[in-house]
Amino acid sequence: FSVFVGSTFVDLQSHRAAVLNALQRLETVARGMEHFGALPGTPKEECLHTLRSCRAYIGILAMRYGSIDPETGKSITELEYEEAERFH
Repeated sequence: FSVFVGSTFVDLQSHRAAVLNALQRLETVARGMEHFGALPGTPKEECLHTLRSCRAYIGILAMRYGSIDPETGKSITELEYEEAERFH
């Protein structure tokens, strides 16, 4: 069972770690930006592609909006959320 964990990164590292730890204890496959490495697409493309391949989405949302995608004018975190609404 794969789960995508989305959030802004710098401000929510400890929260992401707690969620990823809990998912590991549940023996799920946690996917998120920590695991991307070098990939052929843009960060937005790879992020949304990975999200679509997962069975569930966990969004950790707080005060920061995140990096803005110049094409849409929305943050990557918002695009993740919208994509999760469409596919999950």
